[in-house]
Amino acid sequence: MATIEQPVSTGGEQRAAGRAWRVARARELRERGLLLREIAAEIGVATQTVFAWLDDPDGCKLRERKQRYGGVCVDCGAATSGSDGRACAPARCGGCAQRRVGERARWTRASIIEAIGEFERRYGHAPAAADWNPDQARRLGHHARAARFYADGCWPWSPKVLSVFGRWNDAIRAAGFAPTPSGCYDRGRANRLREHRLKDAA
Repeated sequence: MATIEQPVSTGGEQRAAGRAWRVARARELRERGLLLREIAAEIGVATQTVFAWLDDPDGCKLRERKQRYGGVCVDCGAATSGSDGRACAPARCGGCAQRRVGERARWTRASIIEAIGEFERRYGHAPAAADWNPDQARRLGHHARAARFYADGCWPWSPKVLSVFGRWNDAIRAAGFAPTPSGCYDRGRANRLREHRLKDAA
């Protein structure tokens, strides 16, 4: 049997091609009667890796398993990676996780106050916590608010506001607005939200 030669490595070599060569090499050595640990030593990988290559040559089983172990992003609802194993899917997809990292560096006391003022200029009232937390808005049934948060794409997440100011109403006051008193029903805002929900349902 002819020995399978490793392809010349170039800057544009695809990772899949490298894996395909190693899988083919492992199968060749196995057919020669080598033990898994001997094949692993020859190729320079772990014994478990060789077993996985021989059991799943094209990676189909691995892809299905990762898909099955994946979850749903708490922010945008997209699929999250199942690479970490059963019940270990991250809470957020890659895009949302990167966005949250960027926000932690971007949002300061001054920039949050500026954002509150901009929100009031756009919508005629200071934001409520659910306006800047799509997951909370969806739990309340306010899907239009969640969609607006992503459509605008320029507001801090409410947990970030709380981490900077401690309390939501303290942030609203710092921006120069009077917060809605605790337990006070804002009929005007409720009507606007009801209109948004009716539009969503139409």
